[in-house]
Amino acid sequence: HFERRRSGKTSARRGFLIRDRVGRDQMPAIRSQMLRTSLTEKLRVAATHPHMNTKRNTKHAHGREAWFPYYAGYPEKFVEIILDQAALKKGAVVLDPWNGSGTTTSIASYRGFNSIGIDINPVAVLVASAKISGSRDNNRNDFLIEKICQLATREPNEQDASSDSLSKWLPLDVVSIYRAIEQHILCNIEKKSTVDYLNPAMMPLSPTASFFILALMRAARSISTMRTASNPTWIRPGVETDCRPDHLIKAWKYQISNMSANLDLNASEDFIPSNIILGDSRNIELEDEMVDLIITSPPYCTRVDYIKSTSFELAALGISDGDVPFELVRRSCMGSTLVRNATLPEIPNEWPIEIKDTLSHIRNHASKASGSYYYKTYWQYFDDLIQSVGELKRCLKFNGSIVMVVQTSYYKDVLIDVPKLLIATARTHGLNGSTVSCKPVHNGLFQINRKAKEYALGRQYAEAVICLEPYND
Repeated sequence: HFERRRSGKTSARRGFLIRDRVGRDQMPAIRSQMLRTSLTEKLRVAATHPHMNTKRNTKHAHGREAWFPYYAGYPEKFVEIILDQAALKKGAVVLDPWNGSGTTTSIASYRGFNSIGIDINPVAVLVASAKISGSRDNNRNDFLIEKICQLATREPNEQDASSDSLSKWLPLDVVSIYRAIEQHILCNIEKKSTVDYLNPAMMPLSPTASFFILALMRAARSISTMRTASNPTWIRPGVETDCRPDHLIKAWKYQISNMSANLDLNASEDFIPSNIILGDSRNIELEDEMVDLIITSPPYCTRVDYIKSTSFELAALGISDGDVPFELVRRSCMGSTLVRNATLPEIPNEWPIEIKDTLSHIRNHASKASGSYYYKTYWQYFDDLIQSVGELKRCLKFNGSIVMVVQTSYYKDVLIDVPKLLIATARTHGLNGSTVSCKPVHNGLFQINRKAKEYALGRQYAEAVICLEPYND
């Protein structure tokens, strides 16, 4: 048997051929490659699962998914299926660098994984943190809730409500009560001063405090009026309402009760709190090779202003639309419609040829501003994407995997094949990419621009799930 093994005559059948042809130091890399291939195949099979749907129906959302109907998110079932197929060990690290409303981190936390969620929007950070609040902590605060309501009623906020960012959305007496409730939440639950609290550059709140602040936001929004512009993702203050402070208090208690019940339904002994970070996917403050699995969906290349869509919630955090902090967050967001650099950028030589060709088609398009404004915004998007993928590769373990949900889009009649461009980008960073699922999309964010109907004929949109894995040299 030893002689046959040395000669390699039976080694292929018995699995010895690998050991004969490579050194011991190469075995971990080969084993990890075999495991990753298995994961990719599992995801391809899982794509046929009836719940392997990347589109979340916000109209029929329930439980935690209904807390903040983020229209670009995927459903909790999708994350559950990915985690099931990945078969990670308990305590493995799961990352979402575009965490949004926290679907990935909340499911990973309840499954017993160490999850990290990063987002540049402070509203998203608050929502994601609230989703990992323990239901027991909230239930035993019934007495404290009554105390906070009494204190807020007796001692409304003394600051001038007319200069408050919420005054555009709610009557001044309601704004005063809102800030008073908020102040007592911070003092009694967060145990910190309110000074500088609403500065989004500060450290995010604890999950429990985030839960009560989010419930307050939802209550305030439920009694306010707002309107949409020609772009329905943009919201603006509506006409004045006759809502009163007691309406806000009643709505807040109602939201706490409903949201606490949602947490009760998802209680788990394996729960590990997530680490929710206000940060940037282009500069992730994590150590190298510490993440086992990344489940995420980068901002779509659809020129949708994600920050504008959270104008009310940002106002509740003290950031008013039009102010410098608001514009700073808006301009920094990936996929922003605001140009950061006035000069016309050139395409770097090291960028993938697929991205170069796409940008060239946009730049040379005959429509107005194609070679200036629109070229700049698309260049900016791909620059952000390339930097972000490089950061994901740096943080990923040698045997880790990345699962991404991405969607195609169009500039006029130019196809922006983001799944293909993302795989090409990943290749330049030493990542091997595969499409495990691709489904047609008939209703989506691309329908927002009604002026683009002349180019709509012949367009075919698709949403893909891709898996990225490190190459092993």
